[in-house]
Amino acid sequence: MRRIFVFLLLLFPFFNLYSQVNLAQGLAAYYPFNGNANDISGNNNNPVFNNATLTTDRLGNANSAYHFDGSSSYMKILNNATINFGSNVSVCAWVKVSGFYYGTCHENRIVNKSETDVVGNGNYALTFNDAHYTGANCTNPIPDTIHENFYGADIGNANNFLQKDIWYSLVWTYDGSYAKFYVNCQLVDSNNIVGRNYTNPSDLYFGKMNAAAFPYWFNGDLDEVRLYNRAINADEVKVYGGCLNTTCTTWLKAPSTASYVECGDIDIVGDKLTVEAKFNNPSNINTSNFHGGKIVSKHTSAADCNYSLMDHTCEITTQNTGYVYTPKVCFPSLNKQYHVAMVYDGSLLKFYRDGILMSQIAASGNLTQNNLLTAIAQGANASAGALSQYFGLVDEVRIWNVARTQQQIQQYMNDTLPNPATQNGLQAYYTFNSLKNKQGNAAFNGTLIGSATINQINPNCNFTLDSCGFAVPCNLNPNFSFTQN
Repeated sequence: MRRIFVFLLLLFPFFNLYSQVNLAQGLAAYYPFNGNANDISGNNNNPVFNNATLTTDRLGNANSAYHFDGSSSYMKILNNATINFGSNVSVCAWVKVSGFYYGTCHENRIVNKSETDVVGNGNYALTFNDAHYTGANCTNPIPDTIHENFYGADIGNANNFLQKDIWYSLVWTYDGSYAKFYVNCQLVDSNNIVGRNYTNPSDLYFGKMNAAAFPYWFNGDLDEVRLYNRAINADEVKVYGGCLNTTCTTWLKAPSTASYVECGDIDIVGDKLTVEAKFNNPSNINTSNFHGGKIVSKHTSAADCNYSLMDHTCEITTQNTGYVYTPKVCFPSLNKQYHVAMVYDGSLLKFYRDGILMSQIAASGNLTQNNLLTAIAQGANASAGALSQYFGLVDEVRIWNVARTQQQIQQYMNDTLPNPATQNGLQAYYTFNSLKNKQGNAAFNGTLIGSATINQINPNCNFTLDSCGFAVPCNLNPNFSFTQN
């Protein structure tokens, strides 16, 4: 008993840590740069001007970051209330420096909401310069490119000189009392400053400052820019920077065709539904036809789809609308952990990935019923074989007869669901340390089929939110074929 108690004490900090991580909370603007420069936070802070060029991101994905040439390219987002933050703010960006500004004062503005050199006391920015080493000598025509440091508002990274052509994760936060600056997940500076208010009338710029005499052009690549109306915490900084890793041993593994878990006849009746799951695809994104693999499914064809959740879309059949599926979004990347959810509320069918609403379509009427057994990692009609097989790892499967809100989805998408027996509307819940339905109804316990196994290790079990995972709805290959099943 003593050993068990000590073990639980050791685990407690990890449980506590996970509950603090929610990078969807407080997003004021979010630019994943997957093929375009749109803000996908829901606040529509899209650039009104952009002449930067798409380039490869830090993970090697083409057209998933933007390059700024250091002399003419920038983005402009118009000023509005959602990008003015008062005394609580975070600015995050992945940055790779290609060159340095040779104009007066040698400043390089990456993200900037100000029109003066003063960063702080109303103005915020991510920047780098040689000021700490040279004493801010604006009369020297040549910058000291060996001794450049990153900075946020009111704070800097004075002791670590940046290098060209290396990706850095930068996070600056202010909570009303302290400004903090992180580089590659490490807190490099903290400054006790009370009373700052980061609200001003300036537009937001990426790649320069809006001042004719001091444009402070940025020469380099930019990715994953996020602005929050709160100071994100140290754990969330680690998640953003890809530095938080945990060992997970309770995943379902479906390595080949016709390997899945078969559950009971989990009918969802009426016009309310939520289905959720986490997944990681280590080696094979199934792009066959429309499907991409069924993560959770209860249907055989367009005529009887009670529900079907995939990694890039979802589908139902209703008595009024018939068969509908949400507009397809980009396929996920390999070796990345994602959370997906489908929600039907009687008027809309919605598809979420990592807590962000990716696509939706109008639908109405009660859900069509069938007598099939719900399947996880395969279509309920297993004879569809490779067409419906999901290849990879699945965890945290939840099936509800209520329409969960976006906030409710985000609350536990990176954590286990507490007190499942008392959760309103929960019909089935699987975490794959066993095949038991954690909600409590034993009729819905699972059965392994084929080569599927549980208690598997997810080598990428972390809460790093990959950029592709937040891709806005996109058009797939024009030669992409669609076949209903």
